[in-house]
Amino acid sequence: MPALEFKDISDLIAKWISIIAAILGGFIWLNTYVDSKRDEISGRQQESIKFFREYNSPESLKLRQEFFDVKLATRSEVDQKLSSLRGDTNAAMAQAEHLIRSTAMKIIIDQKKGFDMRRLIEMFDQVEACVDLNVCDRDVIYRFFNADAYEIRYILMDFIDQIKLTRPGFGKGIDALSYKPKD
Repeated sequence: MPALEFKDISDLIAKWISIIAAILGGFIWLNTYVDSKRDEISGRQQESIKFFREYNSPESLKLRQEFFDVKLATRSEVDQKLSSLRGDTNAAMAQAEHLIRSTAMKIIIDQKKGFDMRRLIEMFDQVEACVDLNVCDRDVIYRFFNADAYEIRYILMDFIDQIKLTRPGFGKGIDALSYKPKD
């Protein structure tokens, strides 16, 4: 076996250094990428938690209490009427929904709670915008807000629809958060 010349040895060493550098560079890039994705995900989750904290702030709790008052007043006003609904189940359900929503609208107007209900619904619009911009995590937001969004939307639908006549984008957030997101 002939002895390798200096040029051959240096070429072989250069190839091995290139291979090792490529592997090391790929490893460093992969770790950096994984770390950045981990930070991005936890950052989105942190933004979601910030919205949930805001939702539980004293000001937001006051708005939610105002909604709860509307809900209780609506329920006390429609309970008797709902028990008298008979007949076709689908028709009775449609009548019940209409009765609940129209009564809630009347209570909001009579008790001058429109401004507060509007601010509550706009809060959900802000949360959904955070998700749309991919700043917040959709799954975390859904876990935090779905149940309340569904209930508020169900009871305040006539109110939301009335505002949509002049502001078509109003309530988009509560609409989206009321249902399970599609994967």
